Order: sequence, then C-alpha cells, then structure tokens
Amino acid sequence: MKNFLETKRLRLDCLTPIHIGSGNKLNKNEYIFDKNNGVVYLLQQNKWLEFLYNYEPEKPKQEMNAIRVKGFEALAQAMGRKTKDFLQEYKKFIINNAGSKNLKSLYQWCRDNDIKMSAAAKCALAKTYINSEKNDLSDMMPFMRHADGSIYIPGSSIKGAVRTALLYEMIKKAPQYNSWQRELKNINPHDKKTYGKLAKTIEKAVFNKYTGFVDNKGVVTDARADIMRGLRIGDAELCDKGTKTQIYRKYDISLHKNKQGESVRRLPLYRECAPSGSSFEFAVTLEKQFLQGTGIDSIEDVFKITNSYAAEIISMEKSVFDQYGEYWNGKENMANIIIGGGTGFLTKTIIYALLPRQEAVNVVKNYLDSSFTTYDRKAHGRVPAHNHKILDTKLSPRTLKVAGDVNKMYHMGLGQIIIN
Repeated sequence: MKNFLETKRLRLDCLTPIHIGSGNKLNKNEYIFDKNNGVVYLLQQNKWLEFLYNYEPEKPKQEMNAIRVKGFEALAQAMGRKTKDFLQEYKKFIINNAGSKNLKSLYQWCRDNDIKMSAAAKCALAKTYINSEKNDLSDMMPFMRHADGSIYIPGSSIKGAVRTALLYEMIKKAPQYNSWQRELKNINPHDKKTYGKLAKTIEKAVFNKYTGFVDNKGVVTDARADIMRGLRIGDAELCDKGTKTQIYRKYDISLHKNKQGESVRRLPLYRECAPSGSSFEFAVTLEKQFLQGTGIDSIEDVFKITNSYAAEIISMEKSVFDQYGEYWNGKENMANIIIGGGTGFLTKTIIYALLPRQEAVNVVKNYLDSSFTTYDRKAHGRVPAHNHKILDTKLSPRTLKVAGDVNKMYHMGLGQIIIN
C-alpha cells in the first residue's frame, strides 16, 4: 500500500473548559483552599507529611529574647524540642473529620495551628485557581498531571473520544443497522444485561474488522482485529507551560423546574480544568492498512468524523436548550471533538445513533427509570427516582451538564483539533 503510514503533529485548542480527571476526588481536608486569594494548593503528600514532621512555628522576637524561661513551651524551645507534634495533630484532624457532614477545611486547620500559607505552599505539587463564592469549595476532582506537576491529556483520552465518534458515525453505515434497531426496540427496559450484550455486539461488528491477522483457526475476529490499532495518539502537552488551570462547579440545567421554580441546580462537585483558550500539542500516526474499507484514508478523514459527531450532539442539545442564549456563544460551532469529564449522557450512549430522536428518547427514559430507583413507603416498593418517563419529553435525560463560576456557565469538553 502506497504511503501506508502517516504521521502529523496536531493541536487541541480548548474552546470551553476541559477536564481530564486523574482518577482521584479530593475533599476539603486533602487540599488547601486559600479563599482570600482564590488559590487551591494541591499537596504532594510525601512532602506535606515530611513538612509537618519537621515543622515548628517561628517565635516572636520578644519571646526569643526573653531572659527568664516560663512554662513548658518556652522550656521545650530552649532545649531544642518541638512544642507540638504537627504530624500527629494532622492525623487526629483527618480521623475526626472522617465521615463528618461538616468537614473542617485544611486551610482552617493550618490557621488554627499557626502554619503560614507561605510555608505550606512549598509542599504543593501544583496550584490552581477558582473564581468562587466565599467558602464555596468541597469535593474537587484534579486534572491529570505529570510527576513534575504539569497537566497533560493522555493519548488514550483523545483516542477514546475519537473512538466514540467513530462508533457513533459508523453504526449508521453498518449493514446490520436495521436489525440492531429492531433488537433495541424489543429489549425490556429492566433487562440491563441484554442492553450491554447488544452494545458489545455492535462495537465488535464495527471495530473488529481487520483481516490481516490469522492464527491456527483462521482469520482472527477478537480484539487483535480492532481497526483502532491503526490509530496511535501520543500524550498532549501544554503549549504554554504557564497556563493556569481553573476550578469550576458542576451545574445541571433541567427542562423541568423544581418546586422552587428553578431550572438550574448547583451541585457540590468541582472539577479542575484546562480553561478556554489553552492549547495542547500531540502526535498522531495512522497505519492505513488497519482501516481499509472504513472510508478512512487519512488523519484528516478521522477528524472529519469527530467533527460530524460533535456537530450532531451539540445540535441536539441546542435544539432543546436554546433558551439559554448566554450559554451558546458561537464557540460550539467550531468544535470538532468532545472530550473529558462532565460532557453529559449524550456522549456516552449509542442509542441516539440507532433510532430517530423521539424513539431514542422513549428508549432512554424507560431505561433510566428502571436503572435509578428509590424506596417509596406509600407504594411499599421501589419507584423511579427521577421520573424520566413522565418528564423527559424532548430529550432524555432532560438535563444539560455544565460548569460554572461566579460569572457564568460553560459547556464542558469542547475542543478544536487543528492539523499543522
């Protein structure tokens, strides 16, 4: 095959905040939130514990120059001993905070123990920023980082976003499309296993199509035949190492207003994000023999598909949430990839690829009502927790997942891939 291997450098521009989680969720006694300056210090745990082990607050000069020794504290200092075991105090703080509904912040603990922010900041792996209401920060999900504290986007995250887009688009062209439709419509909403089985069948049919591998049984059809083996994506590194990450709160915008007449719900979860305007660079290699017969013959072809997918998902959202004019600012029309956390249910399902919009809504809302239930004493049994079947009319689920600070709300995860 002529020019069977293609490699290019690409740039990912963040059109909106993008969150690539590290896999951890930190509560307020695991980071230091300096609320006066809007700075969050993400601690390097080994360094932090070593700091506490050795820490001794500076004494005022007048006390250091005192002629007479008064009390145990002054005597301990005069003898070169620590006046407090800060490591043990920190352990007590963690234990006492565990399971508490009103967690005390690590920032306040530092203040109570005369630990200066300038000293504690030296233990930070990195710092991030938040434009938030005063005291407004609880559970926080940090961004993926290198050992030196710099953020990056793993190649696997980009490839996962690309794979989702390819799956969504290639389903529509598959010869089994009509049979998959019929099978999906006939699944009982309570039968999660059959949903999962169908999803695996579809994914295998779409991706396990490479015929270049054989074993003693003939042409292989397992994961070794996955056409995505022909797409290699490297880790994406920040173009500007001085980029400051930002923390945004999670919001749900619902088509259905609550009892207080509100359609916007603030949730106690925060994500550290690469902010709008930041950029990452990465390399992509396409080994074309793996993708023969898919219509993909270049790296440009791959991102034409992600562009089509992004446009369809965004169009679907805008068609039902069009009243939020300040939320749609035109940047969404530039997006050709949807990536990372907080991007919503639509990016995690193939049902909308298999069925016309309203039929898909009906399938999804029945599935969600069967999946999320709560016990009702009056009914003496479990009932749907969120009433999707009743309230999801235009789209299911009926919420738009967004991120926000004190100024505005943002779509999550919209990026523009630029091929250099």
